[in-house]
Amino acid sequence: MRFIFLPTFFLFTLNIFAQKHLDSWAKSEFKGHNQRINFKKNQEKSSYNITYHRLELTINPEQYFITGKVNSFFVPKVDNFQEISFDLGMHMNVDSVLYHSKKLAFFHENNQVKISFSKTLSKDLLDSLCIYYSGDPTKGVRNGYSIDLHNKSKPTFVHWTLSEPYGAADWWPCKMSLGDKIDSLDVLVAVPSNKDWKVASNGILQPIRGDKKGNAIFHWKHRYPITTYLVAIAITNYAEYSEFYNSIEGKQIEVVNYIYPEFLETARKSDGWIIEQMEVFEKLFGPYPYANEKYGHAQFGRGGGMEHQTMSFMANLDFDLMAHELAHQWFGNYVTCKSWEDLWINEGFATYLNALVLENVFDTSSFKHRMRDLRASVMLEKDGRVYVADTADVGRLFSSRLTYRKGAWLAHMLRYQMGDSLFFLACRTFLNERAADGGFGNTQQLKEVFESVSEKNLTAYFQEWYFNEGYAVYNILWSYENEQLKLFVNQTPSHPSNLAYSLPIELKIYNDNKDTTIQIDPLLEEQSIPLPFIPNSLQFDPEVHVLGKANIERLEDPQFPVYIYPNPFESEVFIQLRDTSFFEAKLYSLNGQELVSKKLIPSLAHQKIGLSILAKGVYVIKFLSNEKMVSKKIIKQ
Repeated sequence: MRFIFLPTFFLFTLNIFAQKHLDSWAKSEFKGHNQRINFKKNQEKSSYNITYHRLELTINPEQYFITGKVNSFFVPKVDNFQEISFDLGMHMNVDSVLYHSKKLAFFHENNQVKISFSKTLSKDLLDSLCIYYSGDPTKGVRNGYSIDLHNKSKPTFVHWTLSEPYGAADWWPCKMSLGDKIDSLDVLVAVPSNKDWKVASNGILQPIRGDKKGNAIFHWKHRYPITTYLVAIAITNYAEYSEFYNSIEGKQIEVVNYIYPEFLETARKSDGWIIEQMEVFEKLFGPYPYANEKYGHAQFGRGGGMEHQTMSFMANLDFDLMAHELAHQWFGNYVTCKSWEDLWINEGFATYLNALVLENVFDTSSFKHRMRDLRASVMLEKDGRVYVADTADVGRLFSSRLTYRKGAWLAHMLRYQMGDSLFFLACRTFLNERAADGGFGNTQQLKEVFESVSEKNLTAYFQEWYFNEGYAVYNILWSYENEQLKLFVNQTPSHPSNLAYSLPIELKIYNDNKDTTIQIDPLLEEQSIPLPFIPNSLQFDPEVHVLGKANIERLEDPQFPVYIYPNPFESEVFIQLRDTSFFEAKLYSLNGQELVSKKLIPSLAHQKIGLSILAKGVYVIKFLSNEKMVSKKIIKQ
């Protein structure tokens, strides 16, 4: 990795724009995927596996019409196999189906092409058929195929596909499934040769040849397993240039860029960043998964990007967008989420890998700044979990706050408790094991790998941070005497699904001349720690490791018989009685007006007083027993 000096202002603006862009990317994906998720129920096609597709299309980019044929090789996985079905929207017309050069009967209904064989096919025996079809793919209800214009001064047509999760059926007959990857793929697109059209797709471009109809045929060959939603094409008068990355294994990998001509000069200013990013990801997660082919970018007309295998479609060559889509080549493509409820493995890890680029290309400070920004965004609301219970809720599925940002924090806190070497080893192990076993992975499988590598039981961690909602809120009271730092820790998580979080937390203890950082167990309410200097203050989570916040207050009188937290508070306070003779708490305004009265239960460790109706300001809370009364000021913020 070459040394790079960048001014602080650049790193600051990089983080600001990244946060803004992440929202727009997620919003764009939400819009793009809306109305697609419900199609999932029709996709259970476990009776056969796809081994190969040869997709041949003829397209005039200035027309809203395509013709095509798809030759599909498949293996029946059940006995008495006599019918096969493919997904294709009803807006497309199936002309015929050929099987061993003979036409087969078929029905095209409910977005399915159902084909009947004249005989029963043998289980586990490779076979093939070819579907001929045509139509206007932009009429699909799932926005899988788009046609637009670019270059305002000289408007030019641009076509692109975006099939995640169920848009592939808008433009080609296929099997849309998260359980069966296509073993290999050829995509051939014929476009008029009298204009400067170029076609971008997966894999390696073969020599361009002409046909008798005046077309140029772009043939892209891909020889890695690929899930259906990652098959893609884009067409326009692209300007093309390449960069080259020398991989850790000594391979030279081409990074080809298909860019709108009017954007070319701007794009060339991004030269080098993608090379830096590839080096980071290879060192941390293993070799680029498609090193025998290429990586690339193709510009398209939608905000954000889409991680099509070996060829990401991009709105522009923004630093963070490039990092995010490149990260998907490992998390999302090499290993794909096994169900849409596991989408955080794609998007959460890609968001975190984007932050890791800042750490490894720039410095730790910019990485911490990014993680603080992601944390602040997650904590804008008090609820929300990474786990998606209803994948038909597209807005929730592509939530930038939960799937992307909180998902990134879920990965980050795994790294914190495991340490760097074990965390990255677990990531590589998960990727390699799942890739070798079909190329799909879910949260349970990820958990099992991380437990095996770390020799830690992560059940509580995933319950607290993946299944449950909200984030951690710690209330820390401290005092110092006789070279002992005394801590009193209580938790009031932002959401009632969690009573407390068990992940250790760090505190930086310091004065004007000295400081030290300690790690404590937040489930221990009272702790005493030897400290050879008198502290002035405590800082929560100085290295940015935990998704939460802390209310820290110094106890001027450590013998005070009641702990009150948090202080300041937002809507409620909790009290803990050190002296159980107190039976009542009363809250007063500063002018002496009694506002709230609460009976106390001596045997109850923590008792809540709801104060949401109060205005912001300073109040006095008094605790009464038969023999005495004590009081303390509290602040509502």
